Amino acid sequence: MRTLKGAPAWGPFPSSGHMQIRSSPFSACPTEFPLPFEFAAFDLAASHNEETAALPPGAVAALHVASGCVNVTLNGGAPQKLEAEDALLFHADVAHSFFNPGLLAAMGYLVIVRKAQS
Repeated sequence: MRTLKGAPAWGPFPSSGHMQIRSSPFSACPTEFPLPFEFAAFDLAASHNEETAALPPGAVAALHVASGCVNVTLNGGAPQKLEAEDALLFHADVAHSFFNPGLLAAMGYLVIVRKAQS
């Protein structure tokens, strides 16, 4: 058993600093307690679009919007509008973007599951 307090920040993302990611403290000890997923909380600034590269093949993600609105676009397709308390499961091994059309920051949670390396 190990208690972990505090969460190291991943962000701001390099695009412009308008998306802040706070990773779970679980990621602080990947060899002691290896987990098949990453968990993070995020803040996405108002009117900001954050584009991200495809994750490794087989990666999937779950996004939960706690407050605000986030439009998620996968591989240049039609955006999926998520409002507070909405969630989306998606294949994260394609380019994807997160856009906040609102006037206030959007907040939520992201879980990423990467395919096990063989």
